[in-house]
Amino acid sequence: MPHFSFDGVPIPFKREEVYVGITFNATERNVFAKHYKNKAHVAQSCGFGGLFALELHVGRGNIPPGTAVQLYTTLVDCHLIHGADISPDVDDAALSLLEAIQVSTLRRILGLGTRSACSVHRVGTPAIAVPASCSLLIILEIPRHAHLALQVSEDLYNEHCSSWFGDLDRVITSFATSSHPVRALPLLETMTPNSIDYLIRTIKASQADTLDKKIAGSVSLYLLHGRLEPQEDVPSVHITTILRHPLRRVQIAKHRYALTKLLLDQHALHGVHSDNSHAPLALQQCRMCHAHLETPEHMLLQCTADQDTVTIRQEFMDRLATLGRPRFCPSRFTDGAALYWLRSLIFSWDSIQIVLTTTARLTRITECPSARFGQ
Repeated sequence: MPHFSFDGVPIPFKREEVYVGITFNATERNVFAKHYKNKAHVAQSCGFGGLFALELHVGRGNIPPGTAVQLYTTLVDCHLIHGADISPDVDDAALSLLEAIQVSTLRRILGLGTRSACSVHRVGTPAIAVPASCSLLIILEIPRHAHLALQVSEDLYNEHCSSWFGDLDRVITSFATSSHPVRALPLLETMTPNSIDYLIRTIKASQADTLDKKIAGSVSLYLLHGRLEPQEDVPSVHITTILRHPLRRVQIAKHRYALTKLLLDQHALHGVHSDNSHAPLALQQCRMCHAHLETPEHMLLQCTADQDTVTIRQEFMDRLATLGRPRFCPSRFTDGAALYWLRSLIFSWDSIQIVLTTTARLTRITECPSARFGQ
């Protein structure tokens, strides 16, 4: 084995070294594997020891979602993306450690259970992380001596050998979709600021498209299909990732949780399943009227078998009338009409407060012991 020295001082071989906060390990197949483990541990400690420790003082769920997301970005996300500009995510096992922390933290912020769909958390938060974009940006600003190493890495890639350049290209092309094809990483000699900027925009559009397709392809998330984000003074528009208006406008945690669980299939209703063949039809029927599937639109707008539900719904209609909304007879709705009206009321800037209050009250009825429904 060769010996290296610097100014006459021998340089020892080491299995592990930390440089500018990034841990390199020479004995792992992925030299950044130890770095991923360390950052996952630190992020988890900051999340539950810093972010959620505040709940000991203000109460569970009483941190406003906007503030919680800012604290998440400051305390947790900074560790999850640390070193992302030099370590392309080609190791799924290592990446899963960071994703698990992200998902569990966002679930806690949104008040969701451990079996909620992972994709919807990112749809309800303001941004998508694109680590590959960081790597693309530093290529343009890399110093001359480091550029020589990058050129060697590209040569190895062209010779079909393992290299950092090849890992980055693999990550970039993995974002490609049918509607947003992502081009391969351009060669260094043809790389320009404009080509890098276009590649970054394409990657972000591809990630947003992937999230939208996951939502649209989920049967149990049908209330989110074709959703438009309401604005205060302008028409509603489609926005893939943003802090949704119920999280911004409603201050009562129980009301936010009730609607979030309703939208994301975390409710106690029996009539919504990703695959109805797994549940007998009798178990999907409304526990009050026994004549219809127990769905959110049926519970909120159609069922008339329970007097408490009818009373709450009437109060709901009276409050909507104060906003200038036309009166209608929900009990005569077809299933399609009930679904249309429920979506329009939820994704409305002015009626969301009333919808959340009603949803929270009706949710308590469905979560009562089964003896209430005569079962």
